[in-house]
Amino acid sequence: GEMYSVFLQPVVNKSGSAVGLISVFEDITGEQQVLLRSAYFNAFVCVLLWFITVAFSATYLRRVRPSTISCAEIPSLHEDETVEFKSSLRWDYRLEKPNKELERVVVKAVVGFLNSEKGGTLIIGISDTKEVLGLQADYASLKSLKHDRDGFEQLLRQILIAAVGESRCARLVKTHFCSLQGKELCVVAISPSSDPVFFNDEGSEQLYVRVGNSTRKLSVQEALNYGKGRWGGFTLPRWPTHRPVQLPAGL
Repeated sequence: GEMYSVFLQPVVNKSGSAVGLISVFEDITGEQQVLLRSAYFNAFVCVLLWFITVAFSATYLRRVRPSTISCAEIPSLHEDETVEFKSSLRWDYRLEKPNKELERVVVKAVVGFLNSEKGGTLIIGISDTKEVLGLQADYASLKSLKHDRDGFEQLLRQILIAAVGESRCARLVKTHFCSLQGKELCVVAISPSSDPVFFNDEGSEQLYVRVGNSTRKLSVQEALNYGKGRWGGFTLPRWPTHRPVQLPAGL
C-alpha cells in the first residue's frame, strides 16, 4: 500500500565495465497523496467554475433576450415597457392608403427597445385598444414584393436594416408570425443593444428609449445621462446646433 521511487546508478571500473549497482529507495506515499488530492481539488474547482459560468450565462441570456410571446398570450397583454402594439407596418386605416410615416413609427419603437435595458416585443396587426386587425391590409399594399408574410417580412427587414444596420438587425431582432381570431400577426422580439442606437429624425440623429408604455425621444442632456447609466457613457453624434445669425440692417 505504499509507493517508492527508485534511483539506480551503475558502478563501472576504469575500463567501463559495470561492476555494481547503487539502488536508492525513497518512500513517496505522502507526496503522491498530496498530488492526488490536488488533482481532485483542481477537478472540483473546474467543474464548479463551469456550473457558475453556465448559470451566469443562462441568467444573462434570459435578461437580454425577451421571452417569445405566442398569439395565445396576446389577449392578456397590455402595452408596457416591454410590449408595444402597432396596427400595421404601412397601411393607414384612417386615410385608407399606405403611409410611409407609419414605417418610421415602427422603426422608432424598435430603436426604443434596442436602447432599453430589457429589450421588448413589438406586435404588428393589433391596435392600441387590442383590436385584432391582422396584416392583410399590409399584404395588399405591397407592390414589388409578394402579397404575403414573406413579402411583409422582407419589407420589414429592409426598413430595419436601413435604420439600424444589418448586423444589429440579424443579431438582435427576431420575427415570427402567428394567427389570432383567424388573422395573422407579426411578433418582433428585440434584444437590448450593447451600444446606443440612434434614429435619424428630420436630419439629426436622436436617441429614443422605451419609457413606460411609450417610446420617447431624449434631449441632449437626457441622452448623456441615460447613456452614462446604460452603457457607461458614449459619444454623441452630430446634434443640430443653433447659432446666432447677423441680419442685415433694417430687417
